[in-house]
Amino acid sequence: MTIGADGFTSAAITASLTLAVIIAIATIISVAIIVRRVRTGRDRRSSSAEALAVRAGAALLRADEALESAEQEVGYAIAQFGDDAARPFIDALASARSDVMTAFRLRQGLDEAREPHPRSTAVHREILALSQRASERLAAQRSIFDERRRDEVAAPVRIAELRTRIAALEATLLRARDAVSALGAQFTVAPVDDARSSVEEAATAIADAIVFTDAAQTALHQSTVPAVAGHVRIAEEQVDRAAAALDSASTIERDLRAAAAAWREHSELARHDVAEARTARDNSPDPAHGAAITAAMDAVRAVLPPVGSTEVPADPVRSLDRLARAVADLDTTLAAARNQEDRLRHARTALEGALVTARSQIGVSKGLIARGRGSLGARTRLAEAERHLVIAEAEADPVEALDAARRAITHARDAEDLARYDG
Repeated sequence: MTIGADGFTSAAITASLTLAVIIAIATIISVAIIVRRVRTGRDRRSSSAEALAVRAGAALLRADEALESAEQEVGYAIAQFGDDAARPFIDALASARSDVMTAFRLRQGLDEAREPHPRSTAVHREILALSQRASERLAAQRSIFDERRRDEVAAPVRIAELRTRIAALEATLLRARDAVSALGAQFTVAPVDDARSSVEEAATAIADAIVFTDAAQTALHQSTVPAVAGHVRIAEEQVDRAAAALDSASTIERDLRAAAAAWREHSELARHDVAEARTARDNSPDPAHGAAITAAMDAVRAVLPPVGSTEVPADPVRSLDRLARAVADLDTTLAAARNQEDRLRHARTALEGALVTARSQIGVSKGLIARGRGSLGARTRLAEAERHLVIAEAEADPVEALDAARRAITHARDAEDLARYDG
């Protein structure tokens, strides 16, 4: 099939037009997508800005309402608690009012703008922050004074509870004075002085608690509202202080009494330990260990009271500690002696066999050498074996004797080996 020039020209034109249409369509689609994205972003920003504006407006409205309410509450606080007590609330009200007025001026600036304000988002954020800060300041002070009013309502009950606690503490104080006096007659240690000081501190705190409880009662009858809560709080603090001081004195007494009882018990146990140690010392085969046991026994006796005495040391805690350390040293010494006794018993048993072996081995070596099979080295080893055998037979300490017998065996074997090799 033959296509002419006109045909080619027509086809080219058609292809060009098709391509142009495709490009145009693609461009339109791209532009539409871009426009849609821009509109979507703008819509989102617009929606976010509108939400921020709504939040800021609502916060400013709440702050203004809280300001109006607080102005009335400050008046009540002044009338109820006095200017000095209400001063923090007055200062908070002034700061909150300043923040709210600043927020309203910013909002007015936005309302007066003929065109959209370029910084509207930032301004709304500032309005929101100012409003929230004002509301939080007022809420904090309102909470404080609400707590004070609750204290005033509960004041009669708290005063009654204080009087009950004070009466109980006074009874405890009398017993504590007697107990500390008894401690002082029996013990002469620093903890007794600490207990005495704690009792005096409790007495002072109880007296102060009575003064402030009476003052709170008077203020309550006179409707002097600010004084009631303050007096009650101070009285409660003094009651707590007295209770803690009396607890401290009681703890000291309990600890000293417990130490005295433990001293009596451990003293008897220590006497039994000394008696057992005496038996171990008398049966000890080693003079050195016997002397060590005697020294440890003397250290325990130095701490113990005379036999038959029921007297408790003036410082039972320190004396009990000294006794415990002395008994521990005695136990350690006895343990070492027991170990030594076991070693001696095992050494005596092994020594008999070692001596028999040494004598026999020396006899074998001597026999070889006597038959002319011993060199100078063999004779030297034999002489050393015989020397150690003499030491083993003469040594009173079975451990040392056993070591000497074993050396004799070793040298005798060496002599035998040399004699056989030389022979």
